[in-house]
Order: sequence, then structure tokens, then C-alpha cells
Amino acid sequence: AEAAGECTSRMASAAGGDVTVVEPQLKLFQFSDQLEDALLHVQILRLEGQLYVWLGVDGRSELSNLVAAFHHPRQTTPVTSALIGGGANQEETVGLAQRLALLTGEAIMLSSSLPADNSLLQELVVKRVVQELRRIKAEEADTAALSDTAP
Repeated sequence: AEAAGECTSRMASAAGGDVTVVEPQLKLFQFSDQLEDALLHVQILRLEGQLYVWLGVDGRSELSNLVAAFHHPRQTTPVTSALIGGGANQEETVGLAQRLALLTGEAIMLSSSLPADNSLLQELVVKRVVQELRRIKAEEADTAALSDTAP
């Protein structure tokens, strides 16, 4: 029997291209934090060049919306698209996704259960998520630097 990589290489060669085997880069981070009067729950799924972010508050954990935000070379603000629409906070989720895309420089897929009428909480959430993402990136850079210097 052939190894999966050999089969993939042969199939790609028949199509006229070369195959580069890439290790999957998928990481899941989650945390909870008390912000204002709400208990925030966050899950971040990190993929190469993009982030899937889920935000829940207190007991609200539904997936009522999903918004994509990404940079476009001809736009100053990230372009957004509602992939799963609806919910009272759809407009706020679009705004949060745009802000996270601007602040992180990555494509964002965001699902949020934050209340629509609490802009202070939304501001605190953005700061907390960006803080956590910077910590994650710093740890990844430290790990990469250590692996580069290992004999």
C-alpha cells in the first residue's frame, strides 16, 4: 500500500504540478474573564492567516450569527460578509469583526452573543481578545526562536 503522501504526489504530478507537504497549523485557545458585570467566554481557533473567534457572555452561548471580515487591498476598512445572519446583535458583530481584523491584520470569522446595547462591554471585549492574541503570538515567536536555536 502507498503512503498518503506518495499518492498525493503522484496525483499532483499527473496534473502537472509539484506537491509540498505542509503540516497542519490549527490551534485552539479558550479563556473566560469577568468584564464589567458579565462573565465573558472566548474561544479562538487559530489557522494560518485567519482566526475564528467565538464570544459568549454569561449563559448566552448560541451561534446566532457568523461574520467574516478580511482585508482588501483597495479598501481602508475590512470587507465583511454575514455568513449566518440574524440576531439582534448582527450589526455589532459586523463592527467587532472589522475592528478585530484591523487590529490583528488577519482574516476574522466572528460569532458573538454579546448584548447589542452595551458598547462599553464590546470595547472591553475587543481589548481583552487583542491582548490574548498578542500573548499567543509572542509565545509562538518564542517557541519558533527556541526551535531555530536548538541543535
